[in-house]
Amino acid sequence: MIKITNLSKKYENNLVLNNVNLNIKKGKTYGLVGENGAGKTTLINCITKVIKDYGGSIQCNFKENLLGFMPQDALLEEDTTPEKLLTFFYSLYDKNDKNLLKNVNNALKVAGCYEVKDKKIKTLSHGMKRRIMIAQAILHDPEFIILDEPTSGLDPKVIIEIRSLIKKLKNKGKTLFISSHNTRDIEEICDYLIFIDNGIIKKEEEMQNYRGNNLIKITLNGKLKESDISLLNKIKNIEKIKQDNNELLIFIKDKNSLNQTINNILKNDIEFINIRTGKEIDDIFR
Repeated sequence: MIKITNLSKKYENNLVLNNVNLNIKKGKTYGLVGENGAGKTTLINCITKVIKDYGGSIQCNFKENLLGFMPQDALLEEDTTPEKLLTFFYSLYDKNDKNLLKNVNNALKVAGCYEVKDKKIKTLSHGMKRRIMIAQAILHDPEFIILDEPTSGLDPKVIIEIRSLIKKLKNKGKTLFISSHNTRDIEEICDYLIFIDNGIIKKEEEMQNYRGNNLIKITLNGKLKESDISLLNKIKNIEKIKQDNNELLIFIKDKNSLNQTINNILKNDIEFINIRTGKEIDDIFR
């Protein structure tokens, strides 16, 4: 769907993107992670042609009007209504479309903000405004959708609802490119992980391969005694144990014996809060 080759972007003497190469496949969901200033927004702005003066090439095999984009810090016209705002946006694509209003209302319904379509935007919550931004991005039923920080600054309940909305778009076969500081967004939704650091793609991997299943993470209810660690080290499949504050990292030799190993660990009566297997995206930053 999109092939990015040797993409570079400089601001004066600051190289923000350094020979970025990516191949974005149709119908897949990609998660872009990296620290502030790593180049995430610049990469998105190049793909969306907000930035046009870059080195390298970006080849798209779909029409430009079939790209939907939700910027991170988009400002909405506060004194209008969602329906009027989206009607204006839709008219930029095709003002003569006989189904204009129907398509606008459909986008509002999909994004879960149809019930506020006639209310002034300035009266709406931050979460509802984010839904309107997503409705704008899907307004013209695009094939490729870019969401920049879709859950930033939202309360937990709204985050769950927005994730559910994005999953519905994924299930419709849309190609999604999501940049998020909330790594749970990436873990729960994405097929591929892209890690950018100082303008360089350091990792591009399928989420299932990145996560793996040869690591067991136990959040402890207190600290382990030396005698407990000694007992754990005697379990056949355990290769290495590392304790980091209240988190116990257990690396195993045979990932096919994961369930059996967990059962053997629990036989030692360890007090724990939860158990997870595989790496998490936050591990990239450790």
